[in-house]
Amino acid sequence: MIAKLFNEGDPVLRHLVATRLARTTSGYNMARLREEMRDTKNAAYWFECLTKREGVGAIHGSRDTCFENALGKLVSFGLGRGDAELDRAVGVFIDWIERVEEKSPFERLIAPIVASVLAWGGYWQVEAIGRYWNQRINDLYEFAVNRDYSIHADKAAYKGIPQSFQDRLLIDPGLYPEGRLKLPWIYDIRAFTALRDDSARPDMSAKIDVIIDYVLDPRYQDFPKGYGIIALEQGRYYALGWSVWLPGFRGFEMDGFEAGCLVQRLEMMSHFPSARSSEWFINCLAHLESFKTGNGTYLFPKEYLNEKKNSYLITGGHMGLGEDRRRKAWRELESTYWMLAIRRNT
Repeated sequence: MIAKLFNEGDPVLRHLVATRLARTTSGYNMARLREEMRDTKNAAYWFECLTKREGVGAIHGSRDTCFENALGKLVSFGLGRGDAELDRAVGVFIDWIERVEEKSPFERLIAPIVASVLAWGGYWQVEAIGRYWNQRINDLYEFAVNRDYSIHADKAAYKGIPQSFQDRLLIDPGLYPEGRLKLPWIYDIRAFTALRDDSARPDMSAKIDVIIDYVLDPRYQDFPKGYGIIALEQGRYYALGWSVWLPGFRGFEMDGFEAGCLVQRLEMMSHFPSARSSEWFINCLAHLESFKTGNGTYLFPKEYLNEKKNSYLITGGHMGLGEDRRRKAWRELESTYWMLAIRRNT
């Protein structure tokens, strides 16, 4: 099946097969595959999104030019640390994380977003990024190990909550002192896929596994999508989304948003042993197997493979793998790639 993807795929998918699916890159002309991938309009577009502005620009948001989407998309194409152009482009963001303790509570709150995509791209091996994740994992672990699911506070003691937030739960301010959030985000899980198997740090992997166990608990999955609201910086309130909710946890009658996250989150969670043995994962894998074709490939519903301009990558808005979606075969090729990527970790 890997050979089919390699022989029939466009340059991005061919590069991904060699870098992400193949057990070894021997037998592949990696320099040529990378050059062909980099020459595509897709790669050129995302490099432009990442590099065309000065400074850190927009970090978090749905626009393609936001750091989390632009770098995330290039990493999803198989690029990462060691690519000279990418290394130059992310330097300012590495510097931003290195100085994160000098920043405002709000900036510290969103720091995991920056550090997450950098870690996913292999930059966790840079001292500043590795140091950040060492501290963040310790903070998350110290909270998760106690299995405390009482994370909300009584709103009656707080004044000035906007009317638009009145129906949302208030997160206990003790869980985000000075913007240092103790609750795991889906961005943390994205980073953990790169960090967990660091053989030089078995203690880090063990702590990550405790955090994963925390979010797999049904009490966690009973939280609303997004934890609620926070009171930050002298009474200013913000909605805090990005919790690690798992589509399919309560069955597969999902709305469009949940369906768009399913394949991505299953692939993310496939990196963790306790997730792979969970009832949720086993059921989701069986669900995806139901889309197996007679020739052994897969054909997922289109809503499982969204590729939409100006969408959040972290919620499945950019699942495309560079295939020309005017070709009939695109959905079979991309579905099969994602299934093999999940299966590779099982």
